[in-house]
Parts: sequence; structure tokens; C-alpha cells
Amino acid sequence: MNPFKPKTISHHDFEILSDLKWHCTKCELKSGQAKTWQIWRQKGIQLDTGEEGKSYRKVFCKISFL
Repeated sequence: MNPFKPKTISHHDFEILSDLKWHCTKCELKSGQAKTWQIWRQKGIQLDTGEEGKSYRKVFCKISFL
């Protein structure tokens, strides 16, 4: 269940990410701001941990880099 209010950026992004697959922050998500992910962590939502223990993982988007 989506913990964010409908029609908010976080609600939209949560719906996109709820399939647990990789999504491009430029093509598919409305927010790429660190503050957004900080708020998510405060709600207990943790994203994948990548290099050096940071909460991100670099995957190159086939659409953004055409």
C-alpha cells in the first residue's frame, strides 16, 4: 500500500517503484532529489544500497543515452 498522499510526487514514484525493478530517474520518476529519498527513509522505505554503502545503484538508461 502506498504510504504517500495521492497526486504527490512521492505517491507517483512509489507506484512506479513498487514493481521492485530498476527505473530511470530521468525518464520515469518525477523526483531525483536526495530530499525525497531522505523522507522515504524516514518512513522506513529503503532503496538498494550500492557502491560504498550509498543508497543508489548506477545503471545506464537505454533511452536517456541515445
